Amino acid sequence: MTSATTTSASTTSASKDERAALVPRTMVLGSDGAERTSRDARAIEAWDHVSVAVWIANDVLWSQESRWTFVAMALVVGLFTRNAYAARQNANEFRHALAVMFWLVGANSVWVYQDFYGSVWYLEIWCLCCFGASIAIELVQLAKCAFRKGTADEEQSGNVEVSDAFQSVAVLSWAAHDASVFTYYNLSEVSRYYCRVSWWTMSIVIIAQVTYYLWFQMRMLYSKPDSSGADYALALFSWSIGCILWEYGDFYMPEVQDPAPVFELPKDVRNFRWIAFWIMTVGALPLLVWCVRHAIFFTTPRAKNE
Repeated sequence: MTSATTTSASTTSASKDERAALVPRTMVLGSDGAERTSRDARAIEAWDHVSVAVWIANDVLWSQESRWTFVAMALVVGLFTRNAYAARQNANEFRHALAVMFWLVGANSVWVYQDFYGSVWYLEIWCLCCFGASIAIELVQLAKCAFRKGTADEEQSGNVEVSDAFQSVAVLSWAAHDASVFTYYNLSEVSRYYCRVSWWTMSIVIIAQVTYYLWFQMRMLYSKPDSSGADYALALFSWSIGCILWEYGDFYMPEVQDPAPVFELPKDVRNFRWIAFWIMTVGALPLLVWCVRHAIFFTTPRAKNE
């Protein structure tokens, strides 16, 4: 009986540890969690969620080749630069935030510019260097997770390692994925076949991760709604699927991928840009609702007193 009870308790504890390890972590943690007030914790989460919402809006607009993309990209640059600065006091989180900044601010923002105004060799090199820096940072972070040794007194050490590794794989796979797409279009001397192999590999990793993350957060929604990041996970899942479909269409059926009026059915059902627009937009709606709700929260007298 004692053995069975111990095993059951151990299983329950492991399940809780798994859930705790993958609760949505922001990219902007800048101080020890124990020192934060309720308002501070909400503010950190809000900054992260708003940043991701704007980032998704950028890709939604970019998929339709809208000039409004530059407005969203300017906000992305400002928000993610701010996030990296906010994370400076926590070395672990700063590395993740810096990798994201290299990927989105350093590489993707310049890529957007080139997509509209044409490529030049020094900007191509800049983008590749930024993608490479992001990948290198997360590879180092993964190595640290693999060789980090927790102590018996560090109850959360296992959770931290799993969460760090999960976050590192997410950023690394997306940076490598985007680097593959960028290389495919901008460096003709590189074999497009190998770019597609890399793209398929990273896409499979991304889909597996965001699917698991969404499934996990939906479980959390039923067991512990206040700790769930289902809206956040759904937005990331939809954005990932939308981007991959958009790129698939551009790779394999470029002749029918012209932007089409989004409130009309496309002339060709293979227009994946139109499909991607709606997948990303609809999937992000719960996250937008979350952002509005928390914007209202921060304006209430009660929030100011917490």
